[in-house]
Amino acid sequence: MKKYKLGIIGMGNMASAIAGGVMDSFFLNNEDICFYETDKKKALKSSQVFKINLCNETREVFMESEYVLLSFKPQNLKESSSLISEYFEIDGNILLSVLAGVPIKYFERLISKKAKIARIMPNAPVLINKGISAISFSPNINSGQKDFVKKMFGCIGKTVIIDEKFQNLVTALSGSSPAYFYLICKYMTNFGIERGVDEDTAKELVIGSMLGSGAMLDNISNDFDEMIRKVASKGGTTEKALESFKDNNLKEIIFDAMGKALERAYEMEDSLSKF
Repeated sequence: MKKYKLGIIGMGNMASAIAGGVMDSFFLNNEDICFYETDKKKALKSSQVFKINLCNETREVFMESEYVLLSFKPQNLKESSSLISEYFEIDGNILLSVLAGVPIKYFERLISKKAKIARIMPNAPVLINKGISAISFSPNINSGQKDFVKKMFGCIGKTVIIDEKFQNLVTALSGSSPAYFYLICKYMTNFGIERGVDEDTAKELVIGSMLGSGAMLDNISNDFDEMIRKVASKGGTTEKALESFKDNNLKEIIFDAMGKALERAYEMEDSLSKF
């Protein structure tokens, strides 16, 4: 039996959110978690903040942990691959990866098709336990292990189980989408500022509207057309704005931008075949 339930490799913002979330939810306690981080300053800070065990090397994480979370930058995967291949234990480890664009088949090729692997795509709001994580599993993970992963990521927001073939699409739909919303908020705020409203007030109005609209979709109805109709009175101001969006091909602009994100996700995945 392993000493730790969860071992983390790479203690950046995402891993910190996960560690904090599982402990705040009492899903795991600090004695259940260990981690390894190459940045000594960051490692010391994480150890002090979360009071979890700091490992001396990657090997120790695999040896001592049942679930091993990879949470470093995807561009650092090449230099870590040999360590993962060498130290992963088929019968002792379950690999969890939040590395964008890295498919399960990459790790199966690296380790074995018998390896138990979960690929997870969280988005930025998990940093405040309000995110959503799309989870895909390799065939060898059993129901108890799946349940653990779902509960673990449920500590930092909502979860959806999805066929892995859609994971790159998830990157465009939810992984990148917070930035889309931030950009829309920026332009709406700038519109108000340019017409005389002070910046703080403009931001408060726009952010409050975004938060409230999201809450209504979550609590009243997720039928977008129905919710639009509730706001857009015939002949009113909202209807005029919506007509302008349509006339200026907003749908095509959004589809094109998300298509570019999806295309980039596949490019990142394809680049792994060169490793």
